[in-house]
Amino acid sequence: MLAGASDVSTQVGRSFSGLRERLRDATANAHRELDAQLSSFDLTVLSGYRRFLQASAGALLPLEAALVQAGVAKMFPDWRERERARSAAIAADLAQLGSAAQSAVSVPPLTRSGMLGTLYVLEGSRLGAKFLLKAVADAGDPRIGEATAYLSHGAGKRLWQSFLAKLQNEEDCDEDEVIESARLAFAASSRRRTAHERGGQSHQLRSRADPHTRQCPAFRLSAHGAVGFHDLHGLRQCRQLSRD
Repeated sequence: MLAGASDVSTQVGRSFSGLRERLRDATANAHRELDAQLSSFDLTVLSGYRRFLQASAGALLPLEAALVQAGVAKMFPDWRERERARSAAIAADLAQLGSAAQSAVSVPPLTRSGMLGTLYVLEGSRLGAKFLLKAVADAGDPRIGEATAYLSHGAGKRLWQSFLAKLQNEEDCDEDEVIESARLAFAASSRRRTAHERGGQSHQLRSRADPHTRQCPAFRLSAHGAVGFHDLHGLRQCRQLSRD
């Protein structure tokens, strides 16, 4: 689970054309599901806030690792300065609270288009983090306020806006692949809190993909219950099958 990913266009009622609008519409249900899951965490108590960070790290770490392996620093040079990467920040917060950040899902290799879809989810989560910080500010436990590097990461910087500019100007991307990668990033961010819920995770994650994707033999679920393809070549095969 991530901090909460929300395209600002859904909040202010503006209309956007092109890929951004397609991404917003294609992930609208995932936005709502994530918001519902976030509401189950009480961020004003230490145990609830720690569980929230652990769940967020479970998705953030493998997603960012996949981006690094795909060469995200070539697309966004500020990644090297850790202006965008937040794995270190969330690990520091959990260490502050006596816990550790651990990956919980598997993420397939990403293409350039796949990186854009994944970053749409990750960068969008910064918008939700602003609202979560307000809830954390009401916490009576000072230890919570000392562990907000993740939620406050990038504050004051135009990281979301610069990502949108890159998205708009990217000419060679596969739009369907961008959208599917965003969906998979949302699915990977969902984490169950009880053994019973984890038992049903594979079915629920699979159900979030579109119907053609679910029927495709290249669609895989890892041992952790992570939704994904073995690689994006499999994704292209599935899309071709859906057209035939």
